[in-house]
Amino acid sequence: NLRGVRERPDIAVITAERDRLQCLVQQLQMQVNETRRLLVVAESRAARLETGVLHARGHIQMLKERLADQW
Repeated sequence: NLRGVRERPDIAVITAERDRLQCLVQQLQMQVNETRRLLVVAESRAARLETGVLHARGHIQMLKERLADQW
């Protein structure tokens, strides 16, 4: 009775699927690395912007004080 016996998948099919999955894993790893790199760049830019904003606020406060002294 062969109805209950499943055919074993061909080794070539298994190997091809393994290779395909390994390739997908490598692509995902590259995307994760690129995303991490972009995150570091974005965090650096955000820090510079924050510093610039604080600097500008200091100038604004100084100008407000000068104007207040003049009036």
